[in-house]
Amino acid sequence: YFVGRAFVEELQAREGYAVHVLNSGRKPLGLAGVSEIACDRHDTGALQQRVPALDWHAVIDFCAYRPQDVEELLASLPGSLRRYVLISTASVLRSSLALPLDEDSPLLSEPLPGPGGDYGYLKRLAEDRAAQLCREQRQLAAGWFVPAARPPHQLDSSLSSANARCELIEFAGARH
Repeated sequence: YFVGRAFVEELQAREGYAVHVLNSGRKPLGLAGVSEIACDRHDTGALQQRVPALDWHAVIDFCAYRPQDVEELLASLPGSLRRYVLISTASVLRSSLALPLDEDSPLLSEPLPGPGGDYGYLKRLAEDRAAQLCREQRQLAAGWFVPAARPPHQLDSSLSSANARCELIEFAGARH
């Protein structure tokens, strides 16, 4: 399982959260108290039918890799939305010897050469599209992009620390 499962487990262990998971259905989580919605995120008709129209406090998107992924989800999500969190990657940043890299570091302006070279650039475009759609379609005033500590193409990297995952949970659940 991807880091999303660890996030769901930590969130489920806390009081006061109703957790819904959109899952392709190929590997169900099977966690007590978690409402799993089996659906292909690219099937917009199925999304509109299967996802309940709720007042979504937060949608945490672990699987948007392209601008179209964000577009399809935000356009098809029934109900209202207070917060959209796109889990991104440091791969959206241009390589630099000026360390540490942070949110103010230069972003990729084109895909990198070689296999998988478009990953970071497409994620960067997904971030841009998420910010635009959150403002224009969902009237969300601000967007936050949370880098994943272990991008899929860097298998030798370490996982996010438990503290970092808890900070994300606190952020997503903030009541303001």
